[in-house]
Amino acid sequence: MTRTLLLIVLISVLGGMSVGVVSSAQGTSDDELTVYAEFGYAGMLSPERFCPMRVWVDSGDEAITGTIVIEYAQDSTQTARVMMPFSTTPNKVTPFEINVCLPQSSDSLKVLLLSERGRVLQALEYTSFANSSQLQLPIRRSSSGLILSVGRTTLRQANEVWSRRFYSDFNTWGNASNATVLDQKAQRAFSNVIFEASLASQLPITWAGYDGVMTLVIRDTQARKMDPRALDAMKRWVRSGGVLVVELSAAGKQWRTLIPEIQEGDLIKVAPESAVLQASAEVTDVMDQAYAYVVQIQNEEIAKLQGEESLEDEEVDPVDDPPEIEKASATRQRLMRLTAAGIERGWSLSMLQSDDQGALAQGPVGMGWVIVLGFEPAELAKNVTSSATAAGWELVLSEVVEDSFVEQSNLSWLDWEYPGSGGSTLNRIAVARGLDHLANSLTLGNGMFLMIAGAVFVLGMLVGPVDFFALKKLKALRWSWFSAICWALLASALAYLAPGLIRTDPSHEDTISMVDVDSESYAYRVKLTGLFASKSERAQPTDVALDSWWRGMASPRIDDDGALFKSSLPLIQKRSAQSERGLTPGSFPMNLWTFRTFMSLRNSKTDTKTSIRRTDTGWAVRIDGLPESKRISGVLRIGPDTWFDLTLKETPASDRTFGAMVKDEQARYKKAFTQWQRLNLDEMMQYSSNFVGGVSVRPALMFDLPGADRRSHVIERSLATGRWGVVYVFAQDIQGQAKLLQGAMGQHDLVARYLLRLKEPVLNMEPDE
Repeated sequence: MTRTLLLIVLISVLGGMSVGVVSSAQGTSDDELTVYAEFGYAGMLSPERFCPMRVWVDSGDEAITGTIVIEYAQDSTQTARVMMPFSTTPNKVTPFEINVCLPQSSDSLKVLLLSERGRVLQALEYTSFANSSQLQLPIRRSSSGLILSVGRTTLRQANEVWSRRFYSDFNTWGNASNATVLDQKAQRAFSNVIFEASLASQLPITWAGYDGVMTLVIRDTQARKMDPRALDAMKRWVRSGGVLVVELSAAGKQWRTLIPEIQEGDLIKVAPESAVLQASAEVTDVMDQAYAYVVQIQNEEIAKLQGEESLEDEEVDPVDDPPEIEKASATRQRLMRLTAAGIERGWSLSMLQSDDQGALAQGPVGMGWVIVLGFEPAELAKNVTSSATAAGWELVLSEVVEDSFVEQSNLSWLDWEYPGSGGSTLNRIAVARGLDHLANSLTLGNGMFLMIAGAVFVLGMLVGPVDFFALKKLKALRWSWFSAICWALLASALAYLAPGLIRTDPSHEDTISMVDVDSESYAYRVKLTGLFASKSERAQPTDVALDSWWRGMASPRIDDDGALFKSSLPLIQKRSAQSERGLTPGSFPMNLWTFRTFMSLRNSKTDTKTSIRRTDTGWAVRIDGLPESKRISGVLRIGPDTWFDLTLKETPASDRTFGAMVKDEQARYKKAFTQWQRLNLDEMMQYSSNFVGGVSVRPALMFDLPGADRRSHVIERSLATGRWGVVYVFAQDIQGQAKLLQGAMGQHDLVARYLLRLKEPVLNMEPDE
């Protein structure tokens, strides 16, 4: 009895210990652990652009550490695994912001919470077709421009009009079916705008997190509600090519904190408070257009109702005289003046009350564009209507929206059939031609096929006739099964060793960069990398900038099934030494004779210095800090149409300075410099023609890479003011680049634009007949 009792006690103790061990291993936090994900801007992700995700983690009573992993198909050839270390505080919900870049064709995404030992603590799966076990993937299927609004605004009412216009005024082929107030290009542009609203506290804390936004509209009173990191990130995004619209409140100086700083100080001076002032001629013109549009829309809607069977043949006459939009005789405005720095940088005023005062100021900051509003667009009419509100906002946003529509043009059927990286046809042309430029080590030639065929023939001869006659002569035919195994083992060993001997080309790592440098020496880089492995090895990224943002890239694919084998690209989001966040690649394998391609973005200060001055006969240009390269060429552009050849020489390591003087009589015009012009909508469909050419023939193709494309619009607007010049440079065979594969050979080419501020405005020269 005693022994039985002791045995029961022992079993109970051991059982309790085992339960304790299991409980310790699994942790009660598994039951208490709660994970929730928020996507993009107002719950949606923009395709082909970096967008923020917030993963909220509540670990209950226990603090846990581990890794957040976001996994999705980057393209048809590789899977992205974005990883970020995390740690939680007991009884506190902790948000973690991670940036992702989903392709246009993405249909699934996983959110994994891993422990320090790699065990899955929680998993969420999002798909395009949600079910009981999967959540809905919130990704936009349109590549139209996104306007993000922060704070109180009337943009939502305006966007409703633009959306209605899209469905009422366009036929199946996307052409305007009726005459409208706006021209067709502007009408289509506004019809494709996507509007979302966000809280100031939810804005991204990294500049790359704004990549999916076309235009950010923010009321100045929201500045104090923003995270200081988000405010700094927004300014960096604006400088790198973003468009910012600041709505002024009735009084205050909060607007100063929203506009990126420049060396000279403020660009504008704003009146202390708003006042009721007479409406300018521009307001009257806008309201006349709004009235004409209201008449047209109401007539069209009633005409459509006449065709509805539900009206039981009751006739309804069109409205020839709808309630008139009463034009505002006066509006509340907060006036602005340009400072000397604003005038020098090419800023302009509109909605003028006098020659030097206006209610709308706009101009470039770095490579971005800033618009400051001193009035409410909805109040341009005395009786506010949504159509009048839309007309007012069209006055403010017409240029930037039209530019974005060209950039974000809808993909053609060809792009959907053969998916690749890029949110527009122009993006995909640039990516495809850039990657073609990097593919220097892939051609094996017909000799490889003949060699493989010959080896198979020799193996067949050894296993067949040679074995038969040799073993017969040795009277050992019974051992033919063993000799066949030996020949097969020998062939396998040779197949493993021979490729490295036959293909003597070393591993290649080739890059091409598109770099924009503004007048204050901030550089904005988009880099394409092509990595070829001549043997099976592991890429160990070294000297990669921790504040860069990486993603996989792919050219359009012809096969419908996609790649047979997909590789995985580990991307780690963390802080650099300067507390700047980035998304950089971790260690990853490269199989024999594989070619993988990536893109990275970076926004940083550079040591490059530029200057330009007017001489009696022409222009003197100087650039300090050019990279060491073997071949370099370039042109100077003054205004929209005036171009000059620049005779650039090699830049030795001891003197990376270039200076040139050009005379006015050497000027050429647009037609002479097609290699430095972007493609337009008519040309972009010539994807397979020789017109597009390669990067060496047409380096301006790189201006349409995702990221660089937005800066192109700002550069064009800056040139149109007559206060800016641009030097275009194509440098080949640059030395001393960071490597992903140790010992890999490679070539680095650079396409660069240097924005130069002119001291005096220059009128465009008339082109020759």
